[in-house]
Amino acid sequence: MCMALSRTSSESTPGLRTDAVHYFYVWHFDTDWYQYFEDANLQSPLGPEFGGYGHDLVALCLRMRTDRETLIETTDYGRTAIFHLLVPAYEGTVISAPFVFHEGLMPLTITGQRHGGVDRVWFNLRRQPRDLRLEFVSILEREEKSIEKIGLVGLVACWFGVAGCAVAMGACPPR
Repeated sequence: MCMALSRTSSESTPGLRTDAVHYFYVWHFDTDWYQYFEDANLQSPLGPEFGGYGHDLVALCLRMRTDRETLIETTDYGRTAIFHLLVPAYEGTVISAPFVFHEGLMPLTITGQRHGGVDRVWFNLRRQPRDLRLEFVSILEREEKSIEKIGLVGLVACWFGVAGCAVAMGACPPR
Protein backbone atom coordinates (compact mmCIF):
# COMPACT_ATOMS: atom_id res chain seq x y z
CA MET A 1 0.00 0.00 0.00
CA CYS A 2 1.23 3.49 -0.74
CA MET A 3 1.37 6.12 1.91
CA ALA A 4 -0.37 9.39 1.27
CA LEU A 5 1.20 12.21 3.23
CA SER A 6 -1.34 14.33 5.07
CA ARG A 7 -2.09 15.55 8.55
CA THR A 8 -4.18 13.57 11.02
CA SER A 9 -6.78 15.64 12.81
CA SER A 10 -7.41 15.16 16.51
CA GLU A 11 -11.05 14.35 15.74
CA SER A 12 -10.10 11.31 13.63
CA THR A 13 -7.76 9.86 16.27
CA PRO A 14 -9.23 10.38 19.75
CA GLY A 15 -6.83 9.83 22.65
CA LEU A 16 -3.70 10.70 20.66
CA ARG A 17 -1.55 13.75 21.28
CA THR A 18 -3.39 16.51 19.45
CA ASP A 19 -0.28 18.58 18.79
CA ALA A 20 1.36 15.88 16.66
CA VAL A 21 0.80 14.13 13.34
CA HIS A 22 0.36 10.34 13.57
CA TYR A 23 0.97 7.53 11.05
CA PHE A 24 0.14 3.88 11.56
CA TYR A 25 1.73 0.60 10.41
CA VAL A 26 0.79 -3.01 11.19
CA TRP A 27 3.21 -5.91 11.59
CA HIS A 28 2.56 -9.60 12.22
CA PHE A 29 4.85 -12.52 11.43
CA ASP A 30 2.31 -14.49 9.38
CA THR A 31 0.23 -13.61 6.31
CA ASP A 32 -3.02 -15.48 7.08
CA TRP A 33 -4.76 -12.22 8.01
CA TYR A 34 -3.93 -10.31 4.80
CA GLN A 35 -7.14 -11.17 2.93
CA TYR A 36 -9.41 -10.30 5.88
CA PHE A 37 -7.50 -7.07 6.38
CA GLU A 38 -7.78 -6.14 2.69
CA ASP A 39 -11.53 -6.93 2.68
CA ALA A 40 -12.10 -4.80 5.79
CA ASN A 41 -10.02 -1.97 4.33
CA LEU A 42 -12.07 -2.05 1.10
CA GLN A 43 -15.31 -1.72 3.06
CA SER A 44 -13.99 0.98 5.38
CA PRO A 45 -10.73 2.54 4.09
CA LEU A 46 -8.16 3.41 6.74
CA GLY A 47 -7.18 6.70 5.18
CA PRO A 48 -3.95 8.51 4.39
CA GLU A 49 -2.52 8.08 7.91
CA PHE A 50 -2.13 4.35 7.30
CA GLY A 51 1.41 3.69 6.11
CA GLY A 52 1.33 -0.03 5.41
CA TYR A 53 1.52 -3.53 6.78
CA GLY A 54 3.64 -6.62 6.41
CA HIS A 55 5.10 -9.82 7.83
CA ASP A 56 8.77 -8.82 7.46
CA LEU A 57 9.64 -6.51 10.36
CA VAL A 58 12.93 -5.33 8.85
CA ALA A 59 11.24 -4.45 5.54
CA LEU A 60 8.45 -2.61 7.35
CA CYS A 61 11.01 -0.63 9.38
CA LEU A 62 12.80 0.30 6.14
CA ARG A 63 9.44 1.45 4.78
CA MET A 64 8.85 3.59 7.87
CA ARG A 65 12.37 5.04 7.57
CA THR A 66 11.72 5.97 3.93
CA ASP A 67 8.39 7.53 4.89
CA ARG A 68 10.09 9.53 7.65
CA GLU A 69 12.72 10.83 5.23
CA THR A 70 9.99 11.81 2.75
CA LEU A 71 8.07 13.61 5.50
CA ILE A 72 11.20 15.50 6.57
CA GLU A 73 11.84 16.63 3.00
CA THR A 74 8.25 17.59 2.17
CA THR A 75 6.63 18.85 5.39
CA ASP A 76 7.32 21.03 8.38
CA TYR A 77 6.30 18.25 10.82
CA GLY A 78 8.38 15.39 9.38
CA ARG A 79 10.74 15.08 12.34
CA THR A 80 7.97 15.26 14.97
CA ALA A 81 5.33 13.05 13.34
CA ILE A 82 4.68 10.06 15.59
CA PHE A 83 4.84 6.65 13.95
CA HIS A 84 2.83 3.82 15.48
CA LEU A 85 3.70 0.17 14.90
CA LEU A 86 0.71 -1.99 15.81
CA VAL A 87 1.43 -5.65 16.57
CA PRO A 88 -1.79 -7.69 16.80
CA ALA A 89 -1.18 -10.89 18.76
CA TYR A 90 -3.71 -13.65 19.30
CA GLU A 91 -0.88 -15.73 20.79
CA GLY A 92 2.55 -14.95 22.22
CA THR A 93 4.77 -13.15 19.71
CA VAL A 94 8.46 -13.18 20.63
CA ILE A 95 11.29 -11.57 18.69
CA SER A 96 14.16 -13.41 20.39
CA ALA A 97 16.91 -12.27 18.02
CA PRO A 98 18.44 -8.96 19.14
CA PHE A 99 16.66 -6.10 17.36
CA VAL A 100 17.41 -2.39 17.10
CA PHE A 101 14.90 0.24 16.04
CA HIS A 102 16.86 2.92 14.16
CA GLU A 103 16.89 6.44 15.58
CA GLY A 104 15.50 7.63 12.23
CA LEU A 105 12.15 5.98 13.10
CA MET A 106 11.69 8.05 16.25
CA PRO A 107 9.38 9.11 17.69
CA LEU A 108 7.88 5.61 17.51
CA THR A 109 5.22 3.91 19.62
CA ILE A 110 4.93 0.12 19.44
CA THR A 111 1.59 -1.22 20.63
CA GLY A 112 1.11 -4.92 21.27
CA GLN A 113 -1.75 -6.72 22.96
CA ARG A 114 -2.37 -7.93 26.47
CA HIS A 115 -4.55 -10.76 27.73
CA GLY A 116 -5.20 -11.47 31.39
CA GLY A 117 -2.77 -8.76 32.39
CA VAL A 118 0.09 -10.40 30.45
CA ASP A 119 1.76 -8.83 27.43
CA ARG A 120 1.61 -11.03 24.33
CA VAL A 121 4.40 -9.24 22.46
CA TRP A 122 8.06 -9.50 23.49
CA PHE A 123 11.15 -7.95 21.90
CA ASN A 124 14.84 -8.55 22.50
CA LEU A 125 15.96 -4.93 22.23
CA ARG A 126 19.71 -4.37 22.16
CA ARG A 127 19.07 -0.77 23.16
CA GLN A 128 15.98 1.31 23.64
CA PRO A 129 16.06 4.72 21.94
CA ARG A 130 14.88 7.68 23.99
CA ASP A 131 11.81 8.32 21.82
CA LEU A 132 10.67 4.67 21.65
CA ARG A 133 7.46 4.12 23.60
CA LEU A 134 6.21 0.60 24.31
CA GLU A 135 2.56 -0.16 25.08
CA PHE A 136 1.65 -3.74 26.02
CA VAL A 137 5.10 -4.83 24.82
CA SER A 138 7.70 -6.40 27.10
CA ILE A 139 11.46 -6.51 26.72
CA LEU A 140 13.25 -9.84 27.07
CA GLU A 141 15.88 -9.93 29.79
CA ARG A 142 19.38 -9.56 28.35
CA GLU A 143 21.61 -12.48 29.10
CA GLU A 144 25.25 -12.85 28.24
CA LYS A 145 25.61 -14.97 25.15
CA SER A 146 26.80 -18.48 25.90
CA ILE A 147 29.67 -18.05 23.43
CA GLU A 148 30.89 -15.08 25.48
CA LYS A 149 30.70 -17.15 28.67
CA ILE A 150 32.56 -20.06 27.05
CA GLY A 151 35.23 -17.69 25.71
CA LEU A 152 35.78 -16.19 29.16
CA VAL A 153 36.04 -19.65 30.76
CA GLY A 154 38.47 -20.71 28.01
CA LEU A 155 40.63 -17.63 28.55
CA VAL A 156 40.81 -18.18 32.32
CA ALA A 157 41.55 -21.89 31.85
CA CYS A 158 44.31 -21.06 29.35
CA TRP A 159 45.97 -18.68 31.83
CA PHE A 160 45.80 -21.32 34.57
CA GLY A 161 47.38 -23.77 32.13
CA VAL A 162 50.20 -21.34 31.34
CA ALA A 163 50.76 -20.67 35.05
CA GLY A 164 50.76 -24.43 35.74
CA CYS A 165 53.36 -24.99 33.01
CA ALA A 166 55.56 -22.24 34.47
CA VAL A 167 55.34 -23.78 37.95
CA ALA A 168 56.09 -27.25 36.56
CA MET A 169 59.13 -25.96 34.67
CA GLY A 170 60.43 -24.30 37.85
CA ALA A 171 59.83 -27.38 40.00
CA CYS A 172 61.07 -29.88 37.43
CA PRO A 173 63.54 -28.11 35.11
CA PRO A 174 64.48 -29.89 31.91
CA ARG A 175 67.78 -31.82 32.04
